[in-house]
Amino acid sequence: MGRSDFLPKAVIAFVALFNLKGKLVQRLADLEVREDARKARPRAMSGTNSEDPQTRSLALTVERGRLLRRKILLSFAWIVGASLIPFVIALAGGSFSLTQFRTQAGLGVGSVVAFSVATLGRLGWAGQSYKGDTAFERLDNRILWVLYGLGAALGVAAFLF
Repeated sequence: MGRSDFLPKAVIAFVALFNLKGKLVQRLADLEVREDARKARPRAMSGTNSEDPQTRSLALTVERGRLLRRKILLSFAWIVGASLIPFVIALAGGSFSLTQFRTQAGLGVGSVVAFSVATLGRLGWAGQSYKGDTAFERLDNRILWVLYGLGAALGVAAFLF
């Protein structure tokens, strides 16, 4: 599958993350089965052998989507929660006020959050296939690079402003 072929699949996977019971997930599973048939290799899937490839692919696609969504949300919650603790302590201690908050500090905090969410989100990814070529695994890679790029851009902007 070429790079240009993946873009629609990435968009479908991203939108499907928000509704794992909709038609987009079925479409994504169909694309995965078609791709496997085109490459003439069966995807290792859980389930009984009596299930057809479409049913197994749909179940596995939904499972991987749930894993990716949970991983992203949990990492974001952990990092935002950890980032808020110093703010609360500083506000309670009187050493910081929201009127003192500068653009540079905000960009720096945004940079740290983006890098941390991307890094923490990569840990514990139990839904990987052997080759790492499912739509949600590729989407996970894209999210990682976007967050790292955002973190780098915000970090540089924090030094410049």
